[in-house]
Amino acid sequence: MTDFLSALIKMGLPEPEKKLPHLEKYVESLLFWNRKINLIGPGNADIWERHIFDSLAGYARINGVSPLSVADLGTGGGLPGIPLAVFMPQTRFCLAERSLRKAGFLRNCVLDLDLDNVRVFEGPYEDMKDSFDLITFRAFQPLTIEAVHILKTICSEKTVIAAYKGRRETIDKELSGLNGVISEPEIISLSVPGLNEERNLVMFRIPL
Repeated sequence: MTDFLSALIKMGLPEPEKKLPHLEKYVESLLFWNRKINLIGPGNADIWERHIFDSLAGYARINGVSPLSVADLGTGGGLPGIPLAVFMPQTRFCLAERSLRKAGFLRNCVLDLDLDNVRVFEGPYEDMKDSFDLITFRAFQPLTIEAVHILKTICSEKTVIAAYKGRRETIDKELSGLNGVISEPEIISLSVPGLNEERNLVMFRIPL
C-alpha cells in the first residue's frame, strides 16, 4: 500500500497535508456507496492508486493551462473532477453525469467535502449550454468523431481537451481516425504512484 501523503508530496501537489483529509473522506464515501451504485467497479484494494492518484497525475498539466472553468464528462463517481477540484479551489468545476443515482451521490459529496467550486450537471452533455476553458474525462468514451461532435457543443475556440488514457498503442489507433479533425495532440506520459500500468494524458483542441 502506497503511503498516501508521501505520494501526494512526490506528485508535487500543493498543501498535501491540508488536502489529504478531504481525499480520505471522499474515498470513504466512494467505498461505501460503490456497493450500492457501482461507482468504480469491484476490487477496490487499490482505489487510491487506480483512481485518486491516477486522477491527480494530470494535475500539473491541467493546472498549467490556468483554466477558470473545467467540465468533467462522464465523471461517474467524480473522477478525475473531485480530486482535481480539491487541489484547484480557484477553478470552477462542473461534474457532468447522465445517471440520476450517480449525480445524487456527487451532490452529496460536494456538500460533505464543502467544495464550493464544484457543481453537478445531470443529463445529456449536449444540453449543458456552457463552454469551458478545459474539458477532461477518464471514462467518457473513446476518442472518435462522435465524441468530438459531443465535445464541440461545450467548446470555445480556446478550450483544451485533456483525456486520461491508457496504452499508447490504443491512443494512436483512436487518434488515427481524427486526422484533420482536432489540433495536433500532445501525449503526456503520466507517472502514477503505486500503479504499474501505462497511463497517458492526451491534450488537444477542436477547431471550430
